[in-house]
Amino acid sequence: MSRWHSEQIKQSLAPILIKESLVILELIWTNAKRFLAASVFCLLVLSVLLSGHTLSTLFSSPSTPQVNYRQEIMASSKHALVVGASSGIGLGVAKEVAPLVAKLTLCSRSLPADLLESIKEKNPDVEVVHEKLDVSLLHEVRKFTTKHADTQFDWIVLSPGFMTINGRTETSEGLDVKMCTHYYGRYATLQLLIYLMAQALSEHAPQASFMHVDPGFVSTGLLDKFPWYLRLPGKALTAVVGRSPEMCGQQMVSALTKDEFATGWHLVGPNAKEVAKTKYQTDDLKDVVWKHTLQTIDDVMKQ
Repeated sequence: MSRWHSEQIKQSLAPILIKESLVILELIWTNAKRFLAASVFCLLVLSVLLSGHTLSTLFSSPSTPQVNYRQEIMASSKHALVVGASSGIGLGVAKEVAPLVAKLTLCSRSLPADLLESIKEKNPDVEVVHEKLDVSLLHEVRKFTTKHADTQFDWIVLSPGFMTINGRTETSEGLDVKMCTHYYGRYATLQLLIYLMAQALSEHAPQASFMHVDPGFVSTGLLDKFPWYLRLPGKALTAVVGRSPEMCGQQMVSALTKDEFATGWHLVGPNAKEVAKTKYQTDDLKDVVWKHTLQTIDDVMKQ
């Protein structure tokens, strides 16, 4: 990869990598606070349920406006990649992207029986393929990106994830499975694809756009494997304030198609609007995170 491409990727990805690493730490604290808050009104929720009422009679969320996608997008010329598409936010995004593309490549560790059919319901004409990919293993990521060295992806959506209260759990490559799934694996997928695509493009290739999106509190299956004393209040909180994956997918794809996000890097909030940079987006920290990430991945790839 040319020096020009390397520097371009660094300037685009480094601030997002900082945000990704902070999100992993903030996620633990944020959800801990949410679980604590949920516990306070958990008894109220249970009493309401037992009395035969539904939560919708007590709480109402403002209606989400219908997302107006850019009509000029030509589906016949688009190919989207969604990693982590078997459930949750990734699946919600995949369903919303389906009407906008001609081909959709879905990646996940497993293939639910009705996954492809559910996508086809959104767009019967879209070509949908599924490839098994575990982003917690960087060698698998490299095999996948090498296979797609000549594939032109117009949109790449990375949404693999899981939640656990376990401590460090190492993969066969020696990295923590949580960090690799949420951070190193995502970065490696994107960086390697960009590297291979850049080799096939001219020096005047169009600039790519990079976004880190905070989806907010979404009702997914992340809590299903938690102990009951965390799962119950978490589910109660989700029922009250959580958005559905479908609703989240609408907002995420809305951001994906906005003109103002067509180039550069952006931090985007749950409402698909850009949010301010944090105090951590400095040149010094960019270099620290960038070098650490490259070194960590390089060490694994040498194994």
